[in-house]
Amino acid sequence: PVMQALYYPNPAVDQFTLELPFKVQSVTIYNSEGQAVRKLEKPVDGPNVILVNDLTAGFYTIRILNNGLMQSGKLMVVRS
Repeated sequence: PVMQALYYPNPAVDQFTLELPFKVQSVTIYNSEGQAVRKLEKPVDGPNVILVNDLTAGFYTIRILNNGLMQSGKLMVVRS
């Protein structure tokens, strides 16, 4: 079975929690232009709090790399 990472809240305002069910190599967050705006090397398995308060509002792509497999997801950042 493929284990899925969870992230919430989505949309996020200042931060979001990324729950990793297993160890992964890296987590990268890309903006709509495809530029990497965050990179976590070897994040811990379990909950990771990721700050996004310095990012502009909009849609971001989260890519989780694990043993050559990629999980992608969309995150929306909003301003309150």
